[in-house]
Amino acid sequence: MASVIASPSPNYDYGYYSSIQVGSQSFEIHIDTGSDALWLLSNQLPATATGAGHTLYTPGPSASQVGTFKIVYDDNSGANGPAYADKVILGGATVTSQAVGAASSVAPVVDGMNSGVLGLGFASTSSKFSSSTPGSFMGNLKSQLASPLFTVDLHNDATGNLNFGFIDSTKYRGSITYVPRLAQYTSAWLVTPGTYTIGNTVSSGTLAPIALIDTGTSLIIVPNSVVGEYYAKVPGAFNSTSGCMYPCTNLKNNLMPPFGINLGGTVFTVAASYMFSVQHNATYCYGVLEGTTGTQAFLGDIFLRHI
Repeated sequence: MASVIASPSPNYDYGYYSSIQVGSQSFEIHIDTGSDALWLLSNQLPATATGAGHTLYTPGPSASQVGTFKIVYDDNSGANGPAYADKVILGGATVTSQAVGAASSVAPVVDGMNSGVLGLGFASTSSKFSSSTPGSFMGNLKSQLASPLFTVDLHNDATGNLNFGFIDSTKYRGSITYVPRLAQYTSAWLVTPGTYTIGNTVSSGTLAPIALIDTGTSLIIVPNSVVGEYYAKVPGAFNSTSGCMYPCTNLKNNLMPPFGINLGGTVFTVAASYMFSVQHNATYCYGVLEGTTGTQAFLGDIFLRHI
């Protein structure tokens, strides 16, 4: 078993970070259930590619090069460079030979507190690496675990936990709802969602054909039709070039409808008071629902920490 703290980013809980040791170095890395690759900003990056405060991975005596890696995320950000097999320690768990991408190129420029990304997809190997060995982090770790699982406990403006190999019964109430993962997708945690609820109205159709359980996304991203249906019930809401906005007074006046998603027969609802992302100015706030022209939904941190 292993456990590690998940700390929110200092600005608006945009992401969650944990400490990891690779070789002899320690890093703060972004935890991402929406991918399956571990990569780090490295000493091979040009100085203009990162902001201040990052630890750069410098492969040491415990590392051996095993080809290259390249990853592109759904928002078209990404990284590439050489890949190494190196020792990784996370929350008391040790993988002696783990595939680590040493980024020599990143897009866009990386700022903030994180020095890389740890993908927690369940595939034994990651297609983001040119070599199939030494495998993904979860692929390497699961043989050490009492149960082949991990849990994510996220909070607003407070630390939470990632637990590997066990379920902490103090972290939930009632019974656990299990939702089958889609076996044809091996790099991330994808499920089939059911109906959605806006206020007290249950949809006639499903949310989307597939939904990604994604700690690497801060918002709830759903098809544009669902977004339009939701904000049609929000007084004063409009779509700007940077996202959907509404008068901030809606929150104080209880004018934001809650939003629920049926997963595995249980409706998980984000309360009206949490349908808020950030304040744009003294008048308008951004909502947490954003649209996509695609058919895949992304259930990000705002959903995961409020259900």
